[in-house]
Amino acid sequence: MGFIHVFLSTSSCPLPSPGIFYHEALAALSALYWLTSHSPLPVNFCVVIFSDNANTIAMFNTLCMQPEYNSLLTTAVDLLLSHHLQLHVFHIPGVENTVTDALSHCHFDIAYAHVPLLHIDVFQPPRLTLGVVQL
Repeated sequence: MGFIHVFLSTSSCPLPSPGIFYHEALAALSALYWLTSHSPLPVNFCVVIFSDNANTIAMFNTLCMQPEYNSLLTTAVDLLLSHHLQLHVFHIPGVENTVTDALSHCHFDIAYAHVPLLHIDVFQPPRLTLGVVQL
């Protein structure tokens, strides 16, 4: 499964407003969310996500980040615990991340050249957990 998180506007590709790290981390969380909402997974299934962003890798592998990213981590941990999953985030060099790079720059023709059967669809990111215990 591949997952690429790109924000698009109707006019052009905007620069991410909260910063690239937030969107990189949200992409990883969104991949986890999509997987848990579309596939029945066995207990202790190991989910592997590749990222070219060192902060994203560190955040999900250590579960430690600045407070403004806690909602991303809390949501990820809630998903992992509720679905009995394990998560590992590994580095992929940016030069090897050609489809993601093409999509993030709105170069869809290049992305399709690399993956002819690529399906680009609209996706709603998960609602973030705010730290309130759900009963």
